[in-house]
Amino acid sequence: MDNLEVCEPTIIDRIRWKLQGIKCRINSAVASLGMALIRSTVDSNIVKHAREEFKVLGWPGDCEMQAEMCKCVEDLLYVFASQGHSGFSAGYAINLFQKLADFKPISPLTGADFEWVEIGDGEYQNRRCSRVFKKNGQAYDIEGKVFEDECGGYISQDSRVPVTFPYTPHTEYVKVTK
Repeated sequence: MDNLEVCEPTIIDRIRWKLQGIKCRINSAVASLGMALIRSTVDSNIVKHAREEFKVLGWPGDCEMQAEMCKCVEDLLYVFASQGHSGFSAGYAINLFQKLADFKPISPLTGADFEWVEIGDGEYQNRRCSRVFKKNGQAYDIEGKVFEDECGGYISQDSRVPVTFPYTPHTEYVKVTK
């Protein structure tokens, strides 16, 4: 085993770490203040609707995690309501947000070099869509087929489908009967 030399952090390193910690605390405080401001100025029907729906389910109840999740969803709805969307722009924003929040691409994959990151010996994963891989020059989608049986859905080696670019990821659901 090689001897490892232990290096003490320099004073510059320590100052940099301290400043990064301060920056994180400031960013968190600014975000909290921003949400408090939005909550205080937006009387939103969409937030009221969410609260009513939560009540129907008995949420948050005594569950601390569910209470936090409800608060997070309310915060997203407050921001959405503060943007003043119309019927058309609301649907457009929701669709775009859902795709981006799910890490899905909003345009077809091109297969261009910048889209790939090497994950192993000659194997690549698409940066824009993590379910698409490439090995030996052949791209494939590991969720191209999802198999469904009485227990639910699953993927297997047979889920892989070859990809031709441009490619918009999609999934074929295959019923499995015994």
